[in-house]
Amino acid sequence: MKIIKFVSITEQLIHINKQYVLNDVYINKNFVIKFKEDFYMLEMLLSGKLPSVIPSTQKFSLITLCAGNLPEDITILGPIEYIARKLEE
Repeated sequence: MKIIKFVSITEQLIHINKQYVLNDVYINKNFVIKFKEDFYMLEMLLSGKLPSVIPSTQKFSLITLCAGNLPEDITILGPIEYIARKLEE
């Protein structure tokens, strides 16, 4: 089993406001089904809706994990090439 550390961005609803939070996430690479570029988060970044600590050149990837009966999607900071390299290590 190989565990890989990534930085994820998640949406949290606080009262009626959405906030985006960065967190470390550890993923078992054996549970990764697929990954692709996350254009939605890129759009959110360019429209100024993400934390200002994220540079405007940041790329995002969406990783789909096998989580029991239902897949789970996690948005990771980094381009898909970075995700591919980390999964191949």
